[in-house]
Amino acid sequence: MKKNKTIYATIGRPPELLELNEAINYYGISKVYITITNKSRLEKNAIAIFFKENNPEILFEYLDYDFTNKKVADYNSFLESYKNEFDLYALALGYNRPIYKLSRLLKERKETIVHISDGAPHAFSLFGYILGFRTRSIITFLKGCYIYFEYKKAKADVCFFSLYPNTCCFSKKTLPIKENLEYRPKGIESIKDIETLVVSGWGMNTEELITYFDINNSYCASSKDLNININGKVIELEEYITGEDIVNFSNIKRVVGTASTVLLYAKNKYPHLEVDCVLTGVLNETFGIFFESEWKKLGKKMGINFYKK
Repeated sequence: MKKNKTIYATIGRPPELLELNEAINYYGISKVYITITNKSRLEKNAIAIFFKENNPEILFEYLDYDFTNKKVADYNSFLESYKNEFDLYALALGYNRPIYKLSRLLKERKETIVHISDGAPHAFSLFGYILGFRTRSIITFLKGCYIYFEYKKAKADVCFFSLYPNTCCFSKKTLPIKENLEYRPKGIESIKDIETLVVSGWGMNTEELITYFDINNSYCASSKDLNININGKVIELEEYITGEDIVNFSNIKRVVGTASTVLLYAKNKYPHLEVDCVLTGVLNETFGIFFESEWKKLGKKMGINFYKK
């Protein structure tokens, strides 16, 4: 594998560092050009520490908008600005069309594209993804059939996927990640002996989940903010602790929550864990009327228990 390569990367969430780190290692990357939005939960110092093992040169660009937002994406400007400048483009897969349109345009330019994903819907079949995200009526279903072929043209050369051996429907080849378990976010030791991880969202908050599953003690709830809920006490943090961090660095025996990728990640990596998921209907209202059925199909295959609110 040729060394001294450069990579352009778009990331926004802490779990995406795992996949990007694997791409850096796999391709022998020496320079990483990272764009992150001001809304990102990533900080430059934390990113630099995370990539310490591979030790690439890291350059940052902060954007005051979300490039994946179709209302602000300027593909022509992007493509012209970075023409022939990078060996690879690593794009964090979101759930909006712009990132896939950019993938297709880069492919037309014969660029090498790497997708990074920890998202459960990317483990759906491509048609299942269309059903889950695009189908609300006959009209949107027909539009989805058109988008299906657009998405097929956007397939990356490879995807580093935290849910491997499930395959990513947006890449020709799916590869696993070797997680950097040497890097531990500050404060992670406080949850070492917790028994249950509670993952809220999509129609149920932490208190509702605790009541639903009759959890009385020894639990923690992850958050998208700089805090963590341990047995009802909210503790402020210096660094983000993700649900994946809690799965990796604690002795939990059970994960409960709504349809979060953390549940799939936990069951995929540690099959012995009891994982319970409540489907609330909110995902169907938010995305498409078949989303939860596709999510349940994937989760059932992996051994997750499902409940209805």
